[in-house]
Amino acid sequence: MSQITIQSQTHDDPYADLIAKFVGTTVPAAHTNSESVVEAIVQEFVGSRQIRQGPAPTPESLVAMKKVVRYYMEHGRPIPVLIPSAPKKKKIGASVDLAEFMMLQTIKCLQHRVSQHHAPGLEIVVRLENNTGAVLEEGIEGALESMSRYMADLSALNYVLGTDQFLTFVPESQMADTAEFAAKARSFFPLIDASIDDPEAHAKELTSTGWQSGIKREMLDYQERRYRELFPSMDEKWIKQLIVKYISCIIARLQLNSTGNRKTWDGGHLHICHVPPTPHSPASLTNTRVFYRTLPMSHSRLHKPYWGGHGVLQIDEAGSSRVKFADWDDPDLHMLDMVLSRGGTSVKLATNYMLVD
Repeated sequence: MSQITIQSQTHDDPYADLIAKFVGTTVPAAHTNSESVVEAIVQEFVGSRQIRQGPAPTPESLVAMKKVVRYYMEHGRPIPVLIPSAPKKKKIGASVDLAEFMMLQTIKCLQHRVSQHHAPGLEIVVRLENNTGAVLEEGIEGALESMSRYMADLSALNYVLGTDQFLTFVPESQMADTAEFAAKARSFFPLIDASIDDPEAHAKELTSTGWQSGIKREMLDYQERRYRELFPSMDEKWIKQLIVKYISCIIARLQLNSTGNRKTWDGGHLHICHVPPTPHSPASLTNTRVFYRTLPMSHSRLHKPYWGGHGVLQIDEAGSSRVKFADWDDPDLHMLDMVLSRGGTSVKLATNYMLVD
């Protein structure tokens, strides 16, 4: 792999060299031991509380994960992993920063650890839900432009960091036509709207679409809390329509085979998610899933999905640095961008920072 170059876009910032040094390092790997190679790989995937958010998987989930790992080990193939992702930052116009950098470094360390047990390592697909985003954020000024820039910058950062050797960002629009996806999703709006009001009356019709879990109150409450955090100024009716759109997009994704699940993944696959699973999600979608942190616990106890937070460097008087989440308009922020380059590809990484006592 060719050498990465890191260059500050601000020549007179006194902390530019320190931040460039930080970006040039990797997250330390956490080693585990096990008598069984299959169990060792599952342990690496499940990880510790440093990289995992929430409790360890259930015994039933561990059995399902071992089955997947065992299959690909027996066939001498990479172990597939699917990661769902938003197609843009929470803030319109923002793009990759230290949150995305840390997420990729964590996954890079996971790949290294798994490869010590199973040489083919992992084959990771990150599904960028831009078709879904186009439906959910229809009419929001700047949303589509933000998606395009963010997805391009993610792919460039992936290449520059060398994680493209085992990880691919795949937009939904590469798996299903955007207009067809939107039309398919809209066709389910009336059914989902009616199902929210009266789940029992429409249960059979809903099941026929491929939706497996019904419409439960806990599921709706979870989605409502999530969207109220993202769109605090919107009223109850608007939030309900957003939930209708979201569920409809999931069904459209399933029917159009745009989940990111590759045909070669005939032994199943593992999942990594950066948001909590929706309550009452089918076991088929959650039994090989682990909820990962964006930032290791050693950097921050606060968790946000990398697309939902602004990752900045916190530097103390001794020059020690950790990545934290901060508001984009925090008055204590110092703005600094680094340009990372490799093999003719460059990406501008926001490496904003704040100084602490």
